[in-house]
Amino acid sequence: MEKDNGQPYEISYLIEVVKEQFYRILRSNPAKWNIAKEEILRWESGKLTIRNMLKSCGYGDENARAFVQSYMREFVQKYGGINATTIENAIPFENPPAMEFRVRFLILLMLREREVGKQAISSLIEQYGWNKPRYDSEEEQYEITKQDVDQAFYKEYQGLSYEEKLAVLVQRIYETYLGYGMIDRVLTMSLDGVSAGVSKDEKTIWIFYRGTTIHMPCLSFESEKEMIRVCRNLYRYGNQGQLSQEKGYITGSRKDGSRVVVMRPSFSESWAFFVRKFDTAKQLRLRDILKRDRRSELEVLLKWITKGCQVTGITGQQGSGKTTLLMAMIEMIPCAYTIRVQELTFELQLRERYPDRNILSLKETESISGQEALDLLKKTDGVVTILGEVATHPVASWLIQVSQTASLFTMFTHHAKTTKDLIEGLRNALLKEGGFQNERVALEQVVSSIRFDIHMAKTREGERYVERITEIIPNDSEKNGYELHDLILWEQGEYKRKWELSKEVRTQILKQLTLQEKQQFLLDMGVLYGN
Repeated sequence: MEKDNGQPYEISYLIEVVKEQFYRILRSNPAKWNIAKEEILRWESGKLTIRNMLKSCGYGDENARAFVQSYMREFVQKYGGINATTIENAIPFENPPAMEFRVRFLILLMLREREVGKQAISSLIEQYGWNKPRYDSEEEQYEITKQDVDQAFYKEYQGLSYEEKLAVLVQRIYETYLGYGMIDRVLTMSLDGVSAGVSKDEKTIWIFYRGTTIHMPCLSFESEKEMIRVCRNLYRYGNQGQLSQEKGYITGSRKDGSRVVVMRPSFSESWAFFVRKFDTAKQLRLRDILKRDRRSELEVLLKWITKGCQVTGITGQQGSGKTTLLMAMIEMIPCAYTIRVQELTFELQLRERYPDRNILSLKETESISGQEALDLLKKTDGVVTILGEVATHPVASWLIQVSQTASLFTMFTHHAKTTKDLIEGLRNALLKEGGFQNERVALEQVVSSIRFDIHMAKTREGERYVERITEIIPNDSEKNGYELHDLILWEQGEYKRKWELSKEVRTQILKQLTLQEKQQFLLDMGVLYGN
């Protein structure tokens, strides 16, 4: 079988072979065959399964990937002429320098994946120091070059069996035909995020790893056409609508819970995408996050703030670890408490991390407003309300609502730089969306609702840490109507205690604790504050 697109055994040729075989199956009409009705029904059912799996590949569905690749393996061997000898004509496995670079990278990733699974790229980054800064004209740069990857590849590559070679070949075909091109395997790894279209060479890849953004100029989409195809595939899950010149961006999620933003000209200067993953966050426990000195004191305060049912905001810039900390703190919410989550997209995926907890998440849709969803949450016996991200005036207004009436307590994330910014931002939201006319009254609603601000920060090297824990204390005698007490503050390279928990908050916390917890809380307060 010879195709016009490429020579026999070439990747382009094999892609056409695979396309044609799927086409033949899906266009077949078993009713014309001289077979029993039961056989016809089975064939039609199989066609429907294949059609659905081909569609699901665009959603990032790993089960669909495995299913479709199993057919591809059969097609390239049966109809593409691939065997233990001819496979070298497709990819020169026995002559690594002659391979495409993307294939060497793919092999390196798959070899490490055999050992550590989804931690493969993390393992390589840590082993080879790819997350360390490099200096060019005294400027810090974080990048993984072709030389870096090849150095690791030639150190680890010892040849492959035929089955392993076939797996690489099928993956190479899959990522170009149905997958996400150069980032197809990268997106399955445990990372914080992947993006492209954000530098002069618009087709190169950037990854976000534990707070550090790392450029991978060694990985680049083959063409703008491939880049556009991948961008369009990324937002397909959930029927987010169509990206057009009139609608220059789309936000959504992938099936694995990743948050997706895709943009196109003329809204943006180039096609671009941002995939924000939360795999690392789902794996970390509180002690893994709090790596600075006096970690135990931070942990004690966070523990009792959460067990004591205090309305708490986690603030900080993008990528500072807000979502990671929020996920970890949920572990300290008493198991008897039901949890209700409102998000813009389903990215926290709390059921996966806490499968035995009573958790339900809702999000706004085209036909159901966020306010409607919030009103419905009030009717679902929720004890704790989580707002994934308070980023707009309406959501900020909802926050004050739920903090006052809908549940025992609320936790949320926000991008405020300071606690004053947080308070004023929420006040302004009430003035705009909550029907308030008087600034002072709106401010009083905010400071009576929010009790703590846990502010996250990160160093230039990407280390994320709790910068401060601030208690918000209503006080009418103050000009602003409130006081701010930093309980613990990162200062000059160490954590320093500044203020004690207020007596009012201690009393509120004690009301929510069991007898045993009360004894431990009083003991911990005595250790922290000597009283």
